[in-house]
Amino acid sequence: MRHLLLIAASVASLTTGCLRKTEFKCQTSDQCSSGGVCEMTTGYCSFVDSACPEGRRYGGLSGDLAGQCVGEGSGSDVVDAGVDGMPIDAAPSSV
Repeated sequence: MRHLLLIAASVASLTTGCLRKTEFKCQTSDQCSSGGVCEMTTGYCSFVDSACPEGRRYGGLSGDLAGQCVGEGSGSDVVDAGVDGMPIDAAPSSV
């Protein structure tokens, strides 16, 4: 019985290494199904979702962005224009 468990564990570890990447990059909206739109900033398909501020949500094959609303999250469609420090022309504060 013990040998059977070892064999089953070995087979399971071998088969998980063969899984394909579960993401799809698009170049045109024609490649997205069900009325999807290819988001040019990320190369992933998005679909209509009224619960999202932008009205679109990334599909399940959108890598790290899967299931997120377009315009939020950590993908390349988000622009971070945070301030790095005090503006040059700002008056120094007294401490």
